[in-house]
Amino acid sequence: MTVDDLDDKLLDPQWYRNDDYLEGFRRLRNDDPVRWVDDPRYGKSFWAITRFDDVEELLLNDRDYSNRWDTHLPKSPKRLTPEERFSQGFDVLMPFLDNPTHDVYRRPLNRHFSKPAIGKLRQLTETTVDGIVDDLANRGQDEIVNGLALSVATQVVLNWYGVPHEDWARVQEGVHNSGRGFAPTTEAAYSGSDHSPLWNYAQELAQERMEKPKDDFLSVLVQTKIDGDPMSLHEATATIFILFEGALGNTRNALSYGLWLFMTNPDQLALLRENPGLMNSATDEVLRHASNSPTRLRIANRDMDFGGKEIRSGDWMVGFTKSANFDERRFENPDAFDITRGESGITFGAGVHNCLGRHLARLEMATAFKKIFDRFDLEFVEEPVWGNDSPGANLLARMPVTFASR
Repeated sequence: MTVDDLDDKLLDPQWYRNDDYLEGFRRLRNDDPVRWVDDPRYGKSFWAITRFDDVEELLLNDRDYSNRWDTHLPKSPKRLTPEERFSQGFDVLMPFLDNPTHDVYRRPLNRHFSKPAIGKLRQLTETTVDGIVDDLANRGQDEIVNGLALSVATQVVLNWYGVPHEDWARVQEGVHNSGRGFAPTTEAAYSGSDHSPLWNYAQELAQERMEKPKDDFLSVLVQTKIDGDPMSLHEATATIFILFEGALGNTRNALSYGLWLFMTNPDQLALLRENPGLMNSATDEVLRHASNSPTRLRIANRDMDFGGKEIRSGDWMVGFTKSANFDERRFENPDAFDITRGESGITFGAGVHNCLGRHLARLEMATAFKKIFDRFDLEFVEEPVWGNDSPGANLLARMPVTFASR
């Protein structure tokens, strides 16, 4: 395999179904770490950035590299018109904004998602997971992806937000249909996306909380001031929309993949049970392997040299976090699942666009791992089914598992 053989594979989800992609990325990191890729099927050429330090530089330097198109490589490279951007909220959604506008929307939210603030949700998280685990004990078997993992992500977050229980299924379906929550599918072709159901529901909630505030997080959220003025309905809708997307899909996918990692690496599970103090490190190692956001897109703001290549203003630069997280220059024996490593890589991003919900995701995952592994031995009922719609992300579509009390 040469680097010339990889141009049509980087965006092919099927390439990631076995470990061949690890060798492909290793070849790129060694031979052409900043590579011009022309994949006619995608319809847009771009620079593929594969080394950890280079991807980190891409994300940290928000002056030279813009988020104006998208934060991830989009399903289609087609430019959205201003009217389309407004209709989908991209004109005020944080992942699509550069500074100084980005921080105008992000800064008021940071205090709600800081590590101390999320720490106050520990009791809610533990109580929620206890209830889910008790139910598992009664049933003895579950389909992890859309059962246990989705339940943890849904119940913790939507309870905190204050979403009525009868609307939870509506939110889950909306996140799935929006196509931006990295929802797995077993279909080889991406099934399309429709953000409008989730957007419409977010708008209903925003309007309701603005008119009749309740004692919940969403009511606090919609009262946030932007540049000293109250949020508009459009701004509140967009904020609720992105908080739904980020909270449900990504946590479900990382948690289910983490359980698969421990089940296929029993030595690491035994080590964690013997040393529960390794839980935070173990959670970070799961996140490094999962790489739920496998690509990060930036647009060059000027002509420059990057990694010895001549970059032109307007060029697309794609950081492959799936490669960066396995860079042997950064991680010793990177392919191994090693819970003593203690670093999550660049899964949550870096710089101004670092994931807002990263502390909550870690809390949910660590709590679930502890309570599940303390009470159960897990076994596969059948071979897991992998999703096919997001290149580079380890997405499980289905994983039935039995839970035997220890």
